[in-house]
Amino acid sequence: VARLALPPHHTFCVSLSSPDGMETKDTVFISDNEEFDIPNSKGTAHFVMKWPESKKEATINVVSIPKHTRPYIDAEDSETYVPIAAFECRGADITKWFPESGYIVRSTAGTTWTDVDLKEDWNE
Repeated sequence: VARLALPPHHTFCVSLSSPDGMETKDTVFISDNEEFDIPNSKGTAHFVMKWPESKKEATINVVSIPKHTRPYIDAEDSETYVPIAAFECRGADITKWFPESGYIVRSTAGTTWTDVDLKEDWNE
């Protein structure tokens, strides 16, 4: 594989926990393609929820950090940490990431596959 890439507006599948670690929520989908109003606020977020015992909503936004995140990993990046996404989390912590479908894979021979599902065994 020469490159593994995220498509524009990729949907991430993650698990969350409350800041105190007492509550969890599995299989949450977050995309910068969706925007929700934050109750009692003028702001919006890509994901909004409320923990049962909390007075405020928890919010998550997918963000790009110039010179730090990039939406792909190249073969030359092997054994190197490459942040492909960043999240601004308020009132929730991302505890797990589940690579699922939607990824773009380019082989060393130049063949490109789209909507690759990484939760299945896959090879070129």
